Formats: sequence, C-alpha cells, structure tokens
Amino acid sequence: MSSSNLSFLSLKHKIVKRLPSKPSGRFVSSKDRLDSSLSRAFRPNEREMRKVFDKLDANGDGKISKSDLKKVLGALGGGTPADDAEIAKMVEVADFDGDRCVDFKEFMHFHRKEGIRASDIQRAFWMMDLDGDGRIGKEDLYSVMGRVGEECSMEGCERMVTAVATQQDGLVDMDDFVGLMTRSLELLHA
Repeated sequence: MSSSNLSFLSLKHKIVKRLPSKPSGRFVSSKDRLDSSLSRAFRPNEREMRKVFDKLDANGDGKISKSDLKKVLGALGGGTPADDAEIAKMVEVADFDGDRCVDFKEFMHFHRKEGIRASDIQRAFWMMDLDGDGRIGKEDLYSVMGRVGEECSMEGCERMVTAVATQQDGLVDMDDFVGLMTRSLELLHA
C-alpha cells in the first residue's frame, strides 16, 4: 500500500464516531436516498481504534475527558464550539466505571457493542465534502487535515485523493470513501 494511501487511511482516525447529521441542501444522490445498507454495522479494528483513541486523548493520560472531546469536536466543526451538555452525554454513554472519562477498554467496549455504522461513515463523508458537491477533492482534504492538526501539502492531499478515487475525475465519491473506510472492517450485521 502506498504512503499516500496510508496517510489517507490515518485521516479516518481523526473522525469521531458521533458526527452531525447531513445538513439540508447538501448533495444527496438517489443512491443515498434509496440505500438500505445504512443500517449495516462493522466490527471495529482494535489497532485502528487505538489510533483513534490516542488522537482523542489530547493530553496522553490514557483517558478521553470532556475537554479532550470538546477540543476534537471543535476542530472538526471548523472551530465551532461543541455543546458542553452534548459532550458530557457522549462521555457518559461510554463511561462504565463512573470516573467521567473514557479509557481504552471502555472505548472498545462501546464500539464493539454499537459497531461502526455505515450511516456514520456517510456522515463523515459529508463532513469532509466541504463544498457539498458529493465528492472530496484535494482542497476539501487539505482543509480537513489542517483542522485536525495534520500537516499535509496540497500536493500530498492531491496524491491521497488520486490514490483512492476510482473515477476519471480524480475525486473521491461516496462509494470510494465507504470502500476505503470499511476495507479492513468485518461486517457485524446488515
């Protein structure tokens, strides 16, 4: 696998499981509307989930706190502050020992129980499709990488997008994105 493909794969580890619903007025294909596969869920890959966890654990103490989560959600939302009550609820749902933080064991337990839903992957796509055209281009990727604190040149982003895109236009569409995100995952249920 090329280093460009690996870098693009590492981006998925920046995306938090809970993402906003697709905004109205954004690109929706007939396939999106008719796709009954949105209920599919995939078993999380522990090695990949460790990378996600480590990115969310901003201070490196082995636990995701409300402040860690707020920082990441703010970056993914373009600097828009996340709602404190919603963040507290997100931590509470996965905090099984009651310490108001989520350690890796709790993180994996929650994700094994819930699985990674295809609809979450699609919402991640829409979050990255900044111009709403139904495709992720190098500019979209460059902006998102910057938001999550990853340094990547425009040329590097172009190489990553080109490595994943299957259409001649050199842009990542929903099918490309879902395929990339689920390549190493096992289907839990359809």
